[in-house]
Amino acid sequence: MKGLIFCYLFLIGLLANAQEVLLDPKNDEIDASSRVGIVEDKLSSESFEQIQERVFIQNKSEHILIPFSNHTFWIKCKLKNATAEPQKWVVRWENPLTERIDFYVQETPNGKFSRFEKGSFREKHHSYIFENTPSLTLSFAPHQTQTLYLKVVNKRGIFSRLVILPVNALERTKYSSIQRWSILDGSLLIRLIYTFILALFVIKDLSFKRYSAFIFIRTFSYWGMIGVLGGWLTTYPYWATIANNVAIFLSPIGYTFAIRSVVDIRLFSSYVVYLLRIVLGLTVVFALLILLDYQWYWLKGAVFLNLGSQYMLLGIIAVACYRRYRINWSYGVPLLLGVASYSLVLTRLLGGLQWAGLFEVALLFFVLELLFFGLYLGRIIRTYEEEQLTIKKELYFKKIQTNQLQELDELKTNFFVNISHELRTPLTLIGGYMEDLRRQSPQNQVYEIVSRNAQRLLVLINQLLDLSKLEAGQLQVTLRPLRLDTYLKTLLSAYQSLAESKKIRFTFHQSQEEVVGEVDQDKLEKIVTNLLSNAFKFTEAGKKVEVGVDYAVLNNRLIVRVKDEGVGIPNDKLAQIFNRFYQVERPNHAKYEGTGVGLALVKELVNALNGTIQVQSKEGEGSTFRVELPVTYRDDVSIDAEHPQSPLEWSSVENKIAKTSSKRDVDLRLLVVDDNADIRQYIRSIFEKDYWVVEAENGKIGIEKAFEMTPDIIVSDLMMPEMDGFEFCKRLKSDDKTSHIPIIMLSAKANPESRIESWELGADDYLLKPFQSEEVRVRVQTLLEKQARLRTYFSAVVGVEKPTTETEEASKERGFLLKLYSLVEQRMSDSEFTAELCAKEMGMSQSQLLRKLKALTNQTINEYIRDFRLQRAARLIAQNEATVSEIVYEVGFTNLSYFTKMFKEKYGKLPSEFLTQEG
Repeated sequence: MKGLIFCYLFLIGLLANAQEVLLDPKNDEIDASSRVGIVEDKLSSESFEQIQERVFIQNKSEHILIPFSNHTFWIKCKLKNATAEPQKWVVRWENPLTERIDFYVQETPNGKFSRFEKGSFREKHHSYIFENTPSLTLSFAPHQTQTLYLKVVNKRGIFSRLVILPVNALERTKYSSIQRWSILDGSLLIRLIYTFILALFVIKDLSFKRYSAFIFIRTFSYWGMIGVLGGWLTTYPYWATIANNVAIFLSPIGYTFAIRSVVDIRLFSSYVVYLLRIVLGLTVVFALLILLDYQWYWLKGAVFLNLGSQYMLLGIIAVACYRRYRINWSYGVPLLLGVASYSLVLTRLLGGLQWAGLFEVALLFFVLELLFFGLYLGRIIRTYEEEQLTIKKELYFKKIQTNQLQELDELKTNFFVNISHELRTPLTLIGGYMEDLRRQSPQNQVYEIVSRNAQRLLVLINQLLDLSKLEAGQLQVTLRPLRLDTYLKTLLSAYQSLAESKKIRFTFHQSQEEVVGEVDQDKLEKIVTNLLSNAFKFTEAGKKVEVGVDYAVLNNRLIVRVKDEGVGIPNDKLAQIFNRFYQVERPNHAKYEGTGVGLALVKELVNALNGTIQVQSKEGEGSTFRVELPVTYRDDVSIDAEHPQSPLEWSSVENKIAKTSSKRDVDLRLLVVDDNADIRQYIRSIFEKDYWVVEAENGKIGIEKAFEMTPDIIVSDLMMPEMDGFEFCKRLKSDDKTSHIPIIMLSAKANPESRIESWELGADDYLLKPFQSEEVRVRVQTLLEKQARLRTYFSAVVGVEKPTTETEEASKERGFLLKLYSLVEQRMSDSEFTAELCAKEMGMSQSQLLRKLKALTNQTINEYIRDFRLQRAARLIAQNEATVSEIVYEVGFTNLSYFTKMFKEKYGKLPSEFLTQEG
């Protein structure tokens, strides 16, 4: 038992005493880190004398680790002069960031210890890391042994070495260290300045700017790590140390910039973006906590945040590689090397990776980061220059293209101007002569239609000329006094008849009476009339158009509001409606195929008058145009009121055309479907002598009319409100009641797509506007002749289920006739099976079935049923399997003599003779 106790005390004695370090001048540097003893004072309350009585544990590592804490650590080292000569040695603690380190040195072999205070909290920071390193010079007698104690207090975890150097080797080591660190610091400074200049003045690429921000933060973080940054900022040791630590732990901010240069974060989940923001916020929080409350736990938390952000960065790059996202390795490779360097150092601070040479490996990665970035920087600059060259080329070509478009626009405008001038003379002659003829024959509606449309065309030409003058700056503004209230009231009253004809409620109100202002009368009239024309064009019957005029006398402004309850304008189209020749694509609502000139002219005129125009619109609910013009109001109201030039004759042709639905003394029925009353009247004038002509103003009404009257042929416009020509044709051709009716489509659209779509929907012909009367007459006649051939064909095969040959026209109606064939065959023996029952079971009215059957076979319903029975009877008689009397009742006849009479009329012989001949 005593032996065991002796062995235990012996081992304790070995551990309690640090190994003796022999000082030999032949060695330039002696590392004593693994031969010292360490003891921890957790309460930092023990005196030096009490510490001397403590048992020191020998350090087994190649370096000395001081963890994050408020504890005090004591280090004991025995040094012995191995020579017979007096020597001076320098004891150096290798970490310059140590906050407090005290050296306790014994003055005599058995005498009192002296204390020398060192550390970053006590000394001014210098330019080089070597000058910040805590050190102490000791003198040794021949073969003298000294015991050295070091008291280390440091809240931030550090690792260091305890090195002893001969005094004569100190200078060599010092200058070597200064040279090494100067080269590294100089390289960092050059990289920082160079990238800063490139980012500000040369490379405008956002990725490079982000990586430059990372380099800025990374450089200052490194200078904080080696302990020199704080000395540049302040002469107070305490604040300098805090500044160094804050700079060290700002690295995650740089990582959030750098990762956006390496990969496109938008390709990742939104959680990645949120995570980066959280890292950024936590970094700022920890920096403030360290600055305001310097404690070890904030410092340790900042280390964990740094490591976590680095692992997150590595994870993002790994996912990008796995998903094969584009990675910019010009930034990615230096970034990964820098992360590897920094993560090794931080991991050691937390107590991990305790192996020799780690700092050298971390430093190697750091140097490689500098080298690779320098190599990749050339490629970054070259790539940027190539991109800029490509952009310049694109801009150059776009400029050329823009110039070409401008030239084309000028040519187009000049063309319209020239053609407009050329058209004005013949239009003037046409309008003048037609006006004379209209006065001479007021009952002749043709003269009125021609005159009105000539005037409409003249207005359009004048608008084109005005646009051209505005563009060339030749349209002058002429201001003169005008009785605004009377003038506008007269101008707007001309639209009352238009509103009545279109069954639209039209209201007008002014803010006051007897107002005189200086305005350009011509331009004001064009602005108001164009806005009103659009309002009425796109407003349906039963809706409302409202005009409000506000005379803001105090502000010298005239405000005109035009509000309608029309179809409205989509929000994404509002910005384009004032562009020249622009038309909103909405075929189901276009009252007229417009030119896109009116609103463009309004905008240019408003600008010429230094005014503003605004529009608010909601699709399906209507639009409101607000025009605000500067006006100088006058107090003199005695100026005679002027009347505006009469706008277009708004009286609708519908009110002057005697409409009749009574049947004329002709059998052929023609349905004309067009939203333009003049076009309908023109087509009526072509065919009314030979056809019963019925009109419909849109596709919806056209469908109703077609089902009601079952016309022989239909002429329909393509662009109509409510229902366009495409839908109109599709509905008719897909319904058995009307599928046989030939349809001619009218349109100003000459593009192949419109023609092809019309034919695909079943239209029989496609006629371009403008057309001549003879052309449309021939087209109608040709289609009716085809219909006649179709009747001849079907009348010949009544009672035949499937003919051996069939024309293309016949195949379209085969389905209807097969259905009728099956019905009649099924009900053939029923003598009570009448035309009325047949129409009911076919799903039509009797008149609809009659019109369709007449068009296809030139037979009435009763004639078709009778012929069907007779043909079936003839077939049965020929088979000679029953008597004539039996066959008569089998095919639905009840009177033998009547059957015999009808049979002889059809076949030219009696049934008995037919049997003998067939037999």
